[in-house]
Amino acid sequence: MTRDLGLGLVALAFSVVYLIEASRIRSSALGDSVGAGGVPTILGWVMAVTATVIILHQLWLKRTGSFLPAAVSEAFETPGRTFAIAAGVVAMASLYIAALRWLGYIPSTALFLAGMLAYQGVGLSRRLILVPVLGAVALFLLFDTLLGLNLPTGLLGRLF
Repeated sequence: MTRDLGLGLVALAFSVVYLIEASRIRSSALGDSVGAGGVPTILGWVMAVTATVIILHQLWLKRTGSFLPAAVSEAFETPGRTFAIAAGVVAMASLYIAALRWLGYIPSTALFLAGMLAYQGVGLSRRLILVPVLGAVALFLLFDTLLGLNLPTGLLGRLF
């Protein structure tokens, strides 16, 4: 067993315990729509999914013998390039945050996701359009409809 596989298994076990404990957080009459246990529950699920991805990746690596993203290991060989890539991501995230109030959640999130895909090398294709649009709508439904968070509507939202 590799260290990463062991880490994935430990992280998965930890996330299960974390989710059990998060489910025991009591709701308060003074709480918001997400509730006191909302963020810990979401964090627990994110940890569980991340641990599962690590485990599946290690099992894939053991089965095929090849490391999936070869570009990742190449990026760490040139630290200056890695810094430039990270600076680009920070700049795009800053533009996204600035555009949220003006454009609204769905358009700014779709543009941000499309920009990130293009920045990572995804060429102009249906994927570059469908993934950001469907991702923005899915995230809006999760945060606005399911969790009841008040997301920015932007210029179009003010017109209606």
